[in-house]
Amino acid sequence: METLIKPETFRRSTACGILINVFLLLGVSPLLWSPLKAQGKKVTYIRSISFLGNASLPENELRPLLKSRVAGVFQKKPFDRRKLRLDAISLKTYYLSRGYLEVVVQDSFTVEDDWVDVVFRIREGKRYFVQGVTVQGNAAIATNDIIDLLGVHIHEPYDPVHVKENISRVEEAYQEIHKLFNQVQVFDEITDSVQVRVVIREGPDVRIHHIYFEGLETLDTSLVRRELLISEGDFYQKSRIDQSRKRILETGVFSFATLTPILVTGSDSLVNLLVEVRRFKQREWISEGGYYPIPYYEGAEPIPGAGLEVEWKNRSLARSTTNFSAKLTGHALISGSQVRPKIRMEIGLTNQWLWAIRIPTRLQAYYESFKNYNSASQPLILRYGVQLSSLKKFDDRSYIDYGLRWEKFIEPQETRTRVEQRTMHMKSRWDHTDDALYPTRGYSLTNDMVWTGGLLGGNQDFFKVDLGGNAYVPLPAGWVLAGRIKVGKIFGWDSTYQDIRFDKFYLGGATSLRGWDLLKLRVDSDGNPSGDIFRILSNWELRFPLGWIFGGELFWDGGYLAPGPGRWSEQYFDWNWGLGVTLNSPLGPLRVDAAFPDDGSAPFKIQLGVQYIF
Repeated sequence: METLIKPETFRRSTACGILINVFLLLGVSPLLWSPLKAQGKKVTYIRSISFLGNASLPENELRPLLKSRVAGVFQKKPFDRRKLRLDAISLKTYYLSRGYLEVVVQDSFTVEDDWVDVVFRIREGKRYFVQGVTVQGNAAIATNDIIDLLGVHIHEPYDPVHVKENISRVEEAYQEIHKLFNQVQVFDEITDSVQVRVVIREGPDVRIHHIYFEGLETLDTSLVRRELLISEGDFYQKSRIDQSRKRILETGVFSFATLTPILVTGSDSLVNLLVEVRRFKQREWISEGGYYPIPYYEGAEPIPGAGLEVEWKNRSLARSTTNFSAKLTGHALISGSQVRPKIRMEIGLTNQWLWAIRIPTRLQAYYESFKNYNSASQPLILRYGVQLSSLKKFDDRSYIDYGLRWEKFIEPQETRTRVEQRTMHMKSRWDHTDDALYPTRGYSLTNDMVWTGGLLGGNQDFFKVDLGGNAYVPLPAGWVLAGRIKVGKIFGWDSTYQDIRFDKFYLGGATSLRGWDLLKLRVDSDGNPSGDIFRILSNWELRFPLGWIFGGELFWDGGYLAPGPGRWSEQYFDWNWGLGVTLNSPLGPLRVDAAFPDDGSAPFKIQLGVQYIF
């Protein structure tokens, strides 16, 4: 029952460092292999992989299951006999999951000079189907519900692998209705078909007797007890246990938390709950940096740039669960021969509780100096403000972030232009993709709304909304079709407003329309970026593997930037197509894209980026 929770920490590294490591690896590899050859250990490579006897399952369905790969231009790993044996086991497991219970898979190979030819000989045998399912001993959960949880269906192929994995689903369903000590056993009787028999011992309803805490050190138990959704005397319920553990970790004080039920001696229906925690280091310096997408301009997509962060953190201010941090951040966008720096200093307080109500709250004060795109030769613009916000997380990548912000901008010129903005914002993301860095299936939705001025005051008054959606569809042979659409509109924008923060929408660059320079889909008479109040952005990519750590992509980008949706005209629409090469890394893919704009403004543009653009 004990579960170990390890919070993931994402540290950004420099892209240059990764490339250096790759080149060192490529350069050192021949040196590593030559001693092996000198010692008589011959290095061989796979020339071909073939299947014999697979009458029912096609080769293109079996080949992706293999770890062994045929040597290619970008992929030439030495032949590994142990990996070949594991491939045979994977093939057998897959056949079993498709109902071929008598399958036999034998691996073999022949060697000719430096090349190996691999053959998998398969005896599929008969395919078995489920004839019937019986469930015994269940009273609290209906028979049909148990069958659905196990994934067993009459007249369909019998999948013992899937059934074994799904036993835990039935056990967890019983734990949800207080039956902690349930037992679930599955028996299959195989003749010409399969008769499945499920035997269940539900056990008694279980209550929490006492709750004990370990690992708090100097913290008061009340700070952790208030995070629990279960109390002494309550029935045991798995979802409340899991949610309590999540809430403990959300405090930011603990790196580890488990809630373990321990049976009370002499009782079969009472458990003591042991809450074990391990604290992070209370005071710590943290530094990280690299080349990654930076949200530099409000009206543009995050832009690849260099960044460095140094932070001092106290995770338990005055023996509480209040986190204090002081952070210094430096960013630099490199465009052509110019470098646009941004330096930010901030201090913040974070707690999951606001007075006696659990509302995750962050109070932040910041000071920033930066250069806008069209003022690279001018002095830095100053920005300072205070923000009160709350972040509600639904899982690791889905959230709602809302709050209030007051800030001022000052241009240190003769005019000493000052802009004061008082803003209420709400940003949400619903992510149902299979991977954050390398998505292959699923979708995500985003919503970003900003109210500036109005009852809040300030010298600008407008409402901005930006909606977006991404989708990913897996294709054969590891190919992925990916698409993104974003639609944004600003209401109430006055032409006299100075767009000092780049609140309007801008397009162009490595993360939006790759056929144009950064933010320069539209330019003014001086050649500086020109934004507008209505934007549609659409990106489509066909991603495919090239072998080893390399990948490729074919893409099409389209953008519509206009004064409003009612002024639809081809003059506001632009697009480009292109192709790119990616290098897989822990940061996500490192991209080199060549884009060809439709207007002929340039033969092509080369764009460098980190991570996919969506």
